[in-house]
Amino acid sequence: METVPANSPAKTSYGLLSRLTQSLLGNGRWEIALLVALIVIAPFLAFYNLGINPRPWHDEGSYLSLAKTLVQDGVYAVRSLEGYQSFGAVQSVGPTVVIPIALSFKLFGVGLVQGRLVAGLFILFTLAVFYLSGQTLFGRRTALIAVILLLASPAVGFLLYGRPAFGEIPALGFLLAGWLVWTRGVRSNRWWLFPVAGLLVGSAMVTKSQYVLVGFGALGLLVVIELLYYRQGLFKSLIVVGLVAAVCVAAWWIWQRLYFGAADFQANAAKLRELASYTTGFRLHTTIEAIKSLVGLGSGYFYFFWGFLALIYGGFLCLPRKKDSVILAFPFLFACVWLAYFTFWIIPWSRYLLPAAAITALFVAKLCNDLLDGFLASRQDLKDDLRQATASRLVLTPRALTTLGTLVALLSLALMTGYHLQRIIRSDVMDRSGNEAVLVVSPPQLGSPNRMADLLNAKIDKSAIIETWERELGVLTDHQYHFPDQLLLAQADDFIYHGGERNYVLGADYFSRLRPQYVIEGWYARFNRIYDIDYLQKHGSLVETVGDGVWRYDIYKMQMQ
Repeated sequence: METVPANSPAKTSYGLLSRLTQSLLGNGRWEIALLVALIVIAPFLAFYNLGINPRPWHDEGSYLSLAKTLVQDGVYAVRSLEGYQSFGAVQSVGPTVVIPIALSFKLFGVGLVQGRLVAGLFILFTLAVFYLSGQTLFGRRTALIAVILLLASPAVGFLLYGRPAFGEIPALGFLLAGWLVWTRGVRSNRWWLFPVAGLLVGSAMVTKSQYVLVGFGALGLLVVIELLYYRQGLFKSLIVVGLVAAVCVAAWWIWQRLYFGAADFQANAAKLRELASYTTGFRLHTTIEAIKSLVGLGSGYFYFFWGFLALIYGGFLCLPRKKDSVILAFPFLFACVWLAYFTFWIIPWSRYLLPAAAITALFVAKLCNDLLDGFLASRQDLKDDLRQATASRLVLTPRALTTLGTLVALLSLALMTGYHLQRIIRSDVMDRSGNEAVLVVSPPQLGSPNRMADLLNAKIDKSAIIETWERELGVLTDHQYHFPDQLLLAQADDFIYHGGERNYVLGADYFSRLRPQYVIEGWYARFNRIYDIDYLQKHGSLVETVGDGVWRYDIYKMQMQ
């Protein structure tokens, strides 16, 4: 038989690749090194450049204004010209986030960075819990891969939505912490851990109300599957978790009713139902848009299409009738139910995909790790097949093609993940000008809000009444602001997503009642035509502009009538 020369390019290349792979993956040293690197880098990702990046916008401004009012006035609401607004921020993010931010304001003063310090701590908490979740389910190597996928995924937007004072990352951390405590209780048979798990899951539900629907849906499905299929005697522990979580949610609602009074609570509930009627419910056109976003560039093609395969693979991993399968089914069902919620029920805004995409990273990492193990186990067979094919001038065997295809797929995923990771870090952490924005939901011109605050402090008296939708200004300065009712989001979302009428524009009647001295129109108000621009131009004069293009702030000085 013809032999292959020792210096054959095919043999030499494969030999180098084989030795490199074995040296990197043949022992656990690289895992320890990567874990240490992540521990060192994580604080940088959480805290660097927080003063301007990501650029604050009205959502974050609402939550920070709520904490500011709590500290300065002792009122759990957003201070506005006519009094205190109890609808909007109160229902959107729970006290699990607002109270720690208020404590930061109390200790260090009111400011954007002080509020975001709490967000940074939640990033570290959630990263730690996420790593422990992956390690508990699948081992250290898979957990490390999952953390990298989490940080690099455009569908998650972990840094984009984690560094501002939002509730998405804290809620994810609370949920996974609850699952970890429940898992510890199941494996150690310590029943006292199940109420603790329920408290943490309930904290996630209080932090972000979407977790109520999806969380109870996933728990309910798991109870049914446990009773009918697994039969491992774990349904009682799941019921305890669900009941304690329900008590947390009920306590939060009861507190609101007692604190704001029955009339305001009922009015807020009616507004919430109206808002939900425009943002939720099955509509074919929004489902089509959700599917497009899932398989499109904005989500990174949902882990480059690995996400769909990984969830199918995760379903097969849940099939064995044993306790570990029930443990795995908890995050698996949550991810699947949330994915269905995003696809068929809620408006397809990228932020609403975050929990499903984050947990899916665990299953993508597991699929990658198992394929990697398969490649390492078959590399000697691949070497023999390559030698035989080269010697006999034959095509590769199906086994060799499968092994090579696995290697190509893993390398492709690694390269794309690395590319997106550096791109996201550059955009959402290191950028100081706004020129590196990856997604449209991350507005450029990062310094504009601070420049606007400096201008207001220098040129406009603190007693002047300022009308604006851009609620971030309420944290950056101490002027007297009037903010429109956030119920306007319902009409704006109806116009944007469902082709409704644009009948919410604020014009003559609104301004004649409020009589503000200034109106500030920012990028959100401009995009959604919150204010009647014709009225502003006719009855006011443009006195200052901060920023450029559609992302600018315009200050109108209104004529007093």
